[in-house]
Amino acid sequence: MTIKKVTGHIILVDRTNTAKLVSLVKQCGWPRPKIHGEKAVDYAWLIAQHADMNQTAQRTFLKHLKQAVDSGDSPAYTYAFLADRIALNEGKPQQYGTQVENKTECDVVIVPLDDYAKADARRKTVGWPSLKDYVFLLTKHLKEKGCPAPHVAIGTELPPPLYR
Repeated sequence: MTIKKVTGHIILVDRTNTAKLVSLVKQCGWPRPKIHGEKAVDYAWLIAQHADMNQTAQRTFLKHLKQAVDSGDSPAYTYAFLADRIALNEGKPQQYGTQVENKTECDVVIVPLDDYAKADARRKTVGWPSLKDYVFLLTKHLKEKGCPAPHVAIGTELPPPLYR
């Protein structure tokens, strides 16, 4: 199977899953672990995270996810990942530093952030290390994967949006 066919299949699956989640959220609200189970909460977040072809749905999911995080029904990192993903799809810098761009197997760039000082404070609220420590951890991970000269940097240019 060619890359083009695989990509087409992924897009089709993402669109189908997004449409199903939109319908379910309209009927039942955002999944709650005590009612729908932990897997439903995890799957809903993954579908929302990959709903790049429908940014209106992603924004709606983000609002529901914020309420779920605030009520303790979803981990805080889920909001951080989705908020950053949406920002990048809108051509804006991220807030938490969740999104990276793999230049090569051993060269990773953390996509630019809106405010680096605030990003560290935001990262702390979801239990993550500072950006400086994150760069260290990513570098360590790449070394463990066998990269002879790993390079991790914080980027200065936004990548093109996934879909627009």
